[in-house]
Amino acid sequence: MMVSSEASPALTFACLVIFILAAFCVASRPIDLPLHEPAIAETPVLNDTSPLTSISTAADITPKPALQSVRYIDTAKDELAANVTTQAWVEGDCRLSDIEIKQGMVSTVGLPIFKVQVSNLCTNPRCSISSVIVHCGLFHTGGMLVNPKVFRRLDASKGTCIVNDGQQIPNADTISFEYKEIWVQKITFLSGRLNCQR
Repeated sequence: MMVSSEASPALTFACLVIFILAAFCVASRPIDLPLHEPAIAETPVLNDTSPLTSISTAADITPKPALQSVRYIDTAKDELAANVTTQAWVEGDCRLSDIEIKQGMVSTVGLPIFKVQVSNLCTNPRCSISSVIVHCGLFHTGGMLVNPKVFRRLDASKGTCIVNDGQQIPNADTISFEYKEIWVQKITFLSGRLNCQR
């Protein structure tokens, strides 16, 4: 295709305008450059894997010392003291106050049934208590047989009863029996005799 010499200046001008417009568009286009973001401090990671609810100060995450006070024990001295204490506890003389009397209801069918326990709480195996006499008032068994060798009336006028037929009650031993009555009958310790072997 042949272009006339008259159209050549117009074509040249048009091309120049297009080139200038294209250059202007390219120059006005924003260029995306990589921006340097401020560095973010990393959160310290604790060795403890247990969940944490909050950390208020640096003192909260400071590891606590694992040392504890240590008490040095003189084993020989402590064992000797323990042996002396145990020996005194076991070999101490019995007292009449070591006799303990307990009562409790064990049945409510028909007439209530009460159980009586007379115990020697003395800790010395070489001691016993005999001739145990108690206040029993107008005690009666309510038709329930009680072995007289375990518990029986001694003097009705004085309201006294004797336990275990007056025989020895060894240390840490208990004499027990049951009776029937509408209400619990009062039984209290009166007297006894200490027996300790030397």
